[in-house]
Amino acid sequence: NFETLFARTDMIATELGRQLATAGTKLSPDADSIWNFATWKTIDGKNFKDETWYTNQKSYIRGTDGKPAFYSSILKENYCQPSFDNYYFTGEDLLKYSPDDFILLSNGRCASTCALFTRHLQESQKVKTVVVGGLSGQPQQIAQVPGGQVYEFEDLLADIKSLNINSDVTPKPLPVQSRFRFAIREAYAWNQNELTPLEFFFEGSDFRLSYTKESAVDRSKVWIDTMKFFDICAKWQTKACNLTNGQGVQNCNTNTGKYVPTCILTSCNPGFGFSAEKKNCIPCAIGEYNPGQLSCTACTNKPAENAVYTNSSTTNNCPFACDDGYDYNASKNTCVISEDMKVVALLIVTVVMFVRNYKRVSGERATLL
Repeated sequence: NFETLFARTDMIATELGRQLATAGTKLSPDADSIWNFATWKTIDGKNFKDETWYTNQKSYIRGTDGKPAFYSSILKENYCQPSFDNYYFTGEDLLKYSPDDFILLSNGRCASTCALFTRHLQESQKVKTVVVGGLSGQPQQIAQVPGGQVYEFEDLLADIKSLNINSDVTPKPLPVQSRFRFAIREAYAWNQNELTPLEFFFEGSDFRLSYTKESAVDRSKVWIDTMKFFDICAKWQTKACNLTNGQGVQNCNTNTGKYVPTCILTSCNPGFGFSAEKKNCIPCAIGEYNPGQLSCTACTNKPAENAVYTNSSTTNNCPFACDDGYDYNASKNTCVISEDMKVVALLIVTVVMFVRNYKRVSGERATLL
């Protein structure tokens, strides 16, 4: 989805950048500018309201000198949302593909935007990857230089002019007719907790093909050779499968490289637990719960005395009822004797006392006679 499509990024922090971001707060929310706070969202998908997207800075160690470098907040792109909202193919027009229906094939000549897109499919969506060519026996990536964004020097000068920045830190136009661009943003991995730029670590492909005399001149041969990898699982890969009242996985057979046909149970649906006797997931017993793990667990929410469970549950909140003659006290989580039972008990005590007294008096009279 949109929130997970783009990598986490940040922007290198400078005094000129701070001035541009501050001036950008005066732009219309619809203005197309990287210095517009409306261009960015937080890592949690929330909108920024001012220049704090840039001025709330973080420091990281970059390079080998051990010195900290300063960067903006972690950012997510926001300016592509209208394209998603107004895209021609929506809803039922979209084909229902899963990651298992794709294979990424590359000769390694995939860089920048291409690299970010393929790394997204590889890392976030778990699509298998195949590389063709390269040095024999050497692992190879499917893409290279997955940077965050480059900034044209001419665009920088135009932004300085349009935002009326006039200070000692603004650069002057180059004295020669040339083109100069530089990286202004870093991109980080989707599923890594550590903020390591994508350019700084190696992610090898799952499979490798060597060129043959035929495939070197006919690319369709490479496509045909790649088809076999649909039935072969990568080392990291398991395939989800469904069982009665539960879920499982098909693991990769290390000998054949193909999926094991047997679906191995990993969890039961909420309210169900694994039965070793029946070898499947069955409803939890009364007084047990399971939120979606493998085994049912005894509930602990009912009062300790004068109460019984009446059903199972998906959480530790099994239905229960107090014994006959008892009422539930929610504030103390206890079952206390009901008012009606108190009256009945009092009547019983009264009758018993009356009978005892009657027998005693009758006995005394008999003795006197």
